[in-house]
Amino acid sequence: MRKMLILLLLFFSITCLIFSLDGEFGVSLGVLGFSFSTDFENNTGLFYGRFFNFMYELGNGIGFTASPLNFWMDFEDTNNSIVTFMNISVFYNFFKNDKEHLMLGPFASLHALGYNNPGFIEFRTGLGFSLRNINIYFSDHDVPIYENTILNSDFFIFECGFKYNKMDGHRYYFHVGVDLLAAIIFISGNEKRAFDDYQRERM
Repeated sequence: MRKMLILLLLFFSITCLIFSLDGEFGVSLGVLGFSFSTDFENNTGLFYGRFFNFMYELGNGIGFTASPLNFWMDFEDTNNSIVTFMNISVFYNFFKNDKEHLMLGPFASLHALGYNNPGFIEFRTGLGFSLRNINIYFSDHDVPIYENTILNSDFFIFECGFKYNKMDGHRYYFHVGVDLLAAIIFISGNEKRAFDDYQRERM
């Protein structure tokens, strides 16, 4: 309990510090994807998810993210799955002059407060890439969803690096994912276009 309170206080303090700095703020619905990790003896495939990601990036390329819910679900052994409620990271973006659409750079992250294991802590570090805020239209006349809003989309992400926690030890990993909102808009937009085309053919 004491460790949990310390982590919550740290999370709150870092979040307050981040948003007191001068930079750009964005919110995304989340990401779903697949992850693979190995210690070169045992390999693990995971279904990965992150919901409600808050990002703040400074003009010098340094950025911070925070998410209240991440999960990793083992394909073969559900007992090896984990849900965490404190997820924070710091990163550097080499594409700081085009940060609206691209992110590539090193990062370090902390995942803690597991659902079935409140004392769970995992550290990750590596290289991340994100293709961001690719505008998707519902129709030819709609306004792009990400234009002039705080909505932020990691349309496609790739991450690889090293992670450590007491349960799994030291492991290397990579994962790929797509943005939830972008996927929903893309599917809805295609269905709407198909319906509009069908209506025009009937007229």
